[in-house]
Amino acid sequence: MPIRILLLDDHALFRESLARLLESEHGLKVVASCATVDEAQLVTSSQPVDLVLLDFELGQERGSAFVHWAQAAGYPGRILAVTAGLHEADTLELLRSGVAGVFLKHSAPASLIHAIHQVMSGLAWLDQKSVLQIARSAEPTAQDFAPNDLTPRERQVLQAVFEGFEQ
Repeated sequence: MPIRILLLDDHALFRESLARLLESEHGLKVVASCATVDEAQLVTSSQPVDLVLLDFELGQERGSAFVHWAQAAGYPGRILAVTAGLHEADTLELLRSGVAGVFLKHSAPASLIHAIHQVMSGLAWLDQKSVLQIARSAEPTAQDFAPNDLTPRERQVLQAVFEGFEQ
C-alpha cells in the first residue's frame, strides 16, 4: 500500500515539482496539494493521509497552525516539516508539538525520499543544521546558574569556596 502524502506549501511551483518527484517514486502517492491550512484541514478530514509535508512559512500563515489543528482533531498521520530554514525556537516548537522532523529544502531529493521512509517507520528526521541548533539551545547559560536558584546550603558552600580562593 503506498504512503499517502499531502503537500502543504504556498509556492505552487514547488508543490507541483515536488508532487511530480514523489509520484515517480514507487510506494509514494500524492493525494493532495494545498496552499493553505484550511485546504489541508479539509483534505485530511475527508480522506486518509499518512504524511503531511508541511512548509513552515505559508505566506500569511504559519505551518504550526496546521500542526496545532491536527493535534486537536486527532490526525493519526505523521508530519514532516519541509522548509527553507527555521530559527531554533521554531524548530523546537515544531518538534515539541509532535512534528516528526525537519527537512531543509536545499537538500537532495533522494534525502527527502529517505526522510519520508524514516519518518513513516516511526523515527525522527533532523538535518545536521537543525541538530546543531537544538544542541546550541540546550547549552547552559549564565542565567541557568543564577544565584537566586541556589539553596541556602549551596550558597554557604559557594561562599566557602570563594573565601578559600581569597586566602
